Amino acid sequence: MTYHQLGIVAQERRDFAAAEDWYRQSLAIKERQGSEHSAASTYGQLGSLALERRDFAAAEDWYRKALAIFERQGDEHGAAMTYHQLGRVAEERRDFAAAEGWYRKSLAIFERVGNEHSAAIARGSLERLDALRQAGDGGTS
Repeated sequence: MTYHQLGIVAQERRDFAAAEDWYRQSLAIKERQGSEHSAASTYGQLGSLALERRDFAAAEDWYRKALAIFERQGDEHGAAMTYHQLGRVAEERRDFAAAEGWYRKSLAIFERVGNEHSAAIARGSLERLDALRQAGDGGTS
C-alpha cells in the first residue's frame, strides 16, 4: 500500500518514471500475495499514468487487466469506473463511437446503483462527445 501511495505522490509531481517504479513495486507484492483486487487497483493506476503520458495502447492494456478482475469479482463500481477510463482512452484516440459505448456502460451502472455524482460525470462525457461530433472534430462515429 505504501509503494502504491508513493506512486500517487510521484504521479502528482509529474515524475512519471518514479511513479511507474513505485506502482510496479506495489504490484509485484500484490501479485505475489495473490491479492487480485488490490492488483486491479494498481493496474488502474498504471492505466491512468499511461493515459497522462498519452501512451494510449498501454493505458488500454492496463485498464483491461483491471476490468477483467473487477468483472470476474462482480465489483460493479470498479468495473464502471474502468469503463469510464476506457471511454477516456477512446475519446483521446478520437474513436468517439467506442468512447460512447464505454461511457454508456459506466452510466448504466452508476444510474442503477444510484451513484448520481459519477452518473453526472458520465453524462457530461457523453455531452462532450456530442459537442465534438457536432463541431466536426473528425472523430470516428
